[in-house]
Amino acid sequence: MALFNFPMNSGGDPLAFHPPEEEDAEEVEEAPEEVTLRSKLVVKEDGSFCEQIEIGLFDFGIEIGEISEVILISEHEGRLVVAFPEQVWHRTAARRLLPAKCLIKPVLVSGTSGPRESVLRGDGITEEEVISMRIWVGILEPRFEEQIGFGEEADPVQMFGLAENPFLPLGQSLWEVVNDQFAFKSAESGGGGSKKEKPEERLRKETLILQLRVRGRMRLKSLEVFQFRFLEPGLPPMSAVQCLIASCGI
Repeated sequence: MALFNFPMNSGGDPLAFHPPEEEDAEEVEEAPEEVTLRSKLVVKEDGSFCEQIEIGLFDFGIEIGEISEVILISEHEGRLVVAFPEQVWHRTAARRLLPAKCLIKPVLVSGTSGPRESVLRGDGITEEEVISMRIWVGILEPRFEEQIGFGEEADPVQMFGLAENPFLPLGQSLWEVVNDQFAFKSAESGGGGSKKEKPEERLRKETLILQLRVRGRMRLKSLEVFQFRFLEPGLPPMSAVQCLIASCGI
C-alpha cells in the first residue's frame, strides 16, 4: 500500500493544492518592417550599392502592355532617380510610351548588364557574361510614385533587354550613372575648407588664362601682321604657328 505525504499546515490539516499557472506559450510577433519605395533603392544612404537588383512595375495606362519594368536607383533632393527600358522613352514626346512629363532630366546612357536571373539573385557575374545595355535614367515626377509596385506580375510588360535574351543593368553600373549624372554638390557640402585642386584642373585653368592673354595681344598686332604677309606679293604663306608667334610678338 502506497503512502502519500501531503504538506500540512501548523494545525495538522493538509494544505490546499494549487496547480502551477501555465506560461503563455504564444510569443509576441514582431511587426514586419514596412516596405517602401525607398527601401528598394540600389544605392544606399551610405553611398554603397546593392548587387541584387529588385524590379518594380510602373503601371502607366489602361491598355494591354502599358506596364513597364522600373529600377529605383537612388534619391536626389527627395525625389527618386529611376531607370527605364530604352523602348519606353523617346526624345520626341509623341513617341514616348510613358507619360510625357513623368521624367525630369532624362538621359540615355549605355551601361553594363548581366544575365537577368543572376542579377536578381545577386550572384557574381564574370566578364564573359557582361554585355552593354542602353537605358533611360531620370528623376521621377513625385506624383507618379504611387503607380510603382513590387511583388507583382504582369504579362505583357515592357522589360529590360529582350525576352529571348533577358539581361538587367548591374548595380555598379547604375551607381556610376547616378554619380556621374545626378550627384550635385554645393561648395558648402564639400566638407569644409578648400579642396586640393587636381593637376588637370589647374592645367586647364592655366591654358585658358594663356589663351585669353594671347587673344588680347593678337587684337593689337594681328591686322598689321596678316595684312603685311598676305598683301605683299612674292612672300610665301605663313603657317598657323608662325602667324601666332608673329602676332604675339614672341
